[in-house]
Amino acid sequence: MVDRLNKLFDDCTFAETNKYSSQNGDGVVTGYGAVYGRPVFAAIQDESYVGGSLSAVNCAKIVKTIDFAVKAGAPFVLVINSAGARAQEGLQVLDSMGSLVNALSGALGIIPTIAVVNGKCLGTMAIAANLCDFVFYSEDKAQLSVAGLDICKDKAGKAINSDNGSVACFCENEDACFAAVKELLSYLPDNSVSCDNTEECEDDLNREALELNSLNAVDEYDVRTVIGAVADNGQYFEIYADYAKNIVTAFARFGGIVAAVIANQPAELGGELTHDAANKASKVIDFCDKYSIPVITLTNTGSYAATEAQEKAGVAQAAALLISSFANTDVPKINIITGKAYGNAYISMNSKQIGCDIAYGWTSADIALISPEANVLLMYKDDIKAAEDPVAKRQELIEEYRKQYQTPMYAAACGMIDDVITPDSTRARIISALEILSQKLV
Repeated sequence: MVDRLNKLFDDCTFAETNKYSSQNGDGVVTGYGAVYGRPVFAAIQDESYVGGSLSAVNCAKIVKTIDFAVKAGAPFVLVINSAGARAQEGLQVLDSMGSLVNALSGALGIIPTIAVVNGKCLGTMAIAANLCDFVFYSEDKAQLSVAGLDICKDKAGKAINSDNGSVACFCENEDACFAAVKELLSYLPDNSVSCDNTEECEDDLNREALELNSLNAVDEYDVRTVIGAVADNGQYFEIYADYAKNIVTAFARFGGIVAAVIANQPAELGGELTHDAANKASKVIDFCDKYSIPVITLTNTGSYAATEAQEKAGVAQAAALLISSFANTDVPKINIITGKAYGNAYISMNSKQIGCDIAYGWTSADIALISPEANVLLMYKDDIKAAEDPVAKRQELIEEYRKQYQTPMYAAACGMIDDVITPDSTRARIISALEILSQKLV
């Protein structure tokens, strides 16, 4: 187990704790070390020892390590491979399991917590994994389920856990999980008090992304290209990539400052918002709120999905939660409107009306109550019917309305955005905004 944990930590930095709690550590190894020179605590279950089953002893070891991590103000990583509780211990292990989930719950919002599922993660351990801020999933071995494998037809594999949004990152195997965890940790602060994780930036702060100038509001491009074009050295770490693909969430640096990016994805459903997309964004915003991480939105959405399935899923509740998450966080909030921004979808995506600090609109942005096509039909229905060529008249009115009322300059004149910018200047504008908001008073 120590050899496996060493892959997570910098060379020769791991120190084991509570090593002699009982024979073989009772199936769990705990300790701390450094990841890129910063302190991190970890616990790993040994599936070869009584199936990695939970006992009172190993629960106590994990709880002590979580408490130590909280005291030290350092992130905690839990590597899970457990078939469940050690039944022969009865109420003793039940009591200890309660202490474990209580410790994880108590750490939330104080230190970042990460679960790596590298085998069976059933029952209470499935709940424990989801009590962590982020879940990493080893595709070659992981099985994540509260109810057990009999309920899950795909043996609690990727299909279920990508659809339900519980997993932040799917990886090929444990080694790939550890590499991804290390990368994510590089973007996160140590704790909620020492939140500054700024690094020196070697990329040009004013670097132009000329390739963005060719994009417009109707293109179905991959928004990841925009994130890569404006982030330091083109690098970012995407989370929940397999869940609600119509919105992209990631961590990146801009001028060395870490920020979360929440971006509508035109390549999926045209960037339309759904129940899952709103919940995914809310989850990331709420994490950022705990650790004072700025939020940058790339807005390009025309509406919420209007289907019976979405109504049954509770899209209105999800929209309310998204708006509440933006409105009630005091972190720096920057909105770049890159394309369509219509109606309640626009309001939900970090608009000025719900607390955005600085909002910019690309020269190609299209900001309105509803689409020009719908607006013209509502306002000029009689004129269109009376025209000699109704189709041509309708198109003429759409173009006139768009030029007069749906330009970013009109939105700026109405105070809905602070400035109209060319797409290639987006990186410089984001960095300037982050720097001016770095000392934001709340």
